[in-house]
Amino acid sequence: MRKKNNKNYTMYWMAGISAILTIPISVIIISKTEAGNLIKTAMIMAVFLALFLAILLLYKNIFRVTVQEITQEEKVTELDRLYYLLEDYSKKYNNLQLRKSIAAAIEQIQRFKRRKNVMLQVAGDTLDSSDGGTLGELVQAVEDALAMNIGKLVNRIEIFDDQGIFEVIKQNLSDIEGLLNKNNQILMEFETLIAETSRMGEVQQDKDISKLRDVVNAMQSLRTDQQDEIGTLAKKYEKVRENNE
Repeated sequence: MRKKNNKNYTMYWMAGISAILTIPISVIIISKTEAGNLIKTAMIMAVFLALFLAILLLYKNIFRVTVQEITQEEKVTELDRLYYLLEDYSKKYNNLQLRKSIAAAIEQIQRFKRRKNVMLQVAGDTLDSSDGGTLGELVQAVEDALAMNIGKLVNRIEIFDDQGIFEVIKQNLSDIEGLLNKNNQILMEFETLIAETSRMGEVQQDKDISKLRDVVNAMQSLRTDQQDEIGTLAKKYEKVRENNE
């Protein structure tokens, strides 16, 4: 099975920009500083490191990404980005039920990644065949559906208020639980997709994978869900904050 070139070049271009910005400062240090070559080299390296860290932190704050996402060697997917956000949020809130829900969402992403690797092994050369586009699209449909629901879940976590009124907290937690249940449905459909794919090699003449499209019908319907009450929840939290002030 061919391995796609999916490298994350973020660190490389950060290092390149830092090196370019360091050049004029290095010229000044070399020409104006009366110190030994070793000290000058140390000063230049310190400037490069300071610029690199500044660019990294600026990029992190502007694009709301984590350091793990920036330093990851492979290109970061939307699901990876959401995974890193969930890891950060798992340490931020005190509500026990919310923390359990965040842990469950993290486990769902990990499970999908494990099972996706199994799917790739089961599919083997099928993903590289003329029909591979169809099967690859189905796998991507699963990942997209999962990422969409995790994204909604992250939105609800972001507006969560540990000090909010009980009714609003209860509604938010209920929405989060509902999204976790939808993710479980998606993962169950994915297991069916894996099972059906594994059977393709058992019957030589059964090579038509178009029938597998039926497996992801439920996921495709889940992907059409709207953001439902997220805006209403945000307004309720804002109103509570204004009343408390």
